[in-house]
Amino acid sequence: MEEWSQIQKDKHQAYEKTEHVFWHVLHQIHYWPQDVLLQDIFLREELETCLDCLENKGKYPLPLDCIGIRP
Repeated sequence: MEEWSQIQKDKHQAYEKTEHVFWHVLHQIHYWPQDVLLQDIFLREELETCLDCLENKGKYPLPLDCIGIRP
């Protein structure tokens, strides 16, 4: 988390694929209540796919619905 907060990019600069995924995951975790995050099978699968993408540094294709943007 600390490494992402140190990114010094303007909101108009191009995103890397993994950055879209990171901001999408952060938004989802912040947006949904804990019980939904724990119980919604489709949401959990989406987040697991996103985390796989982040952990493998983009070896997985960008998930289709990842529209994360910088705050």
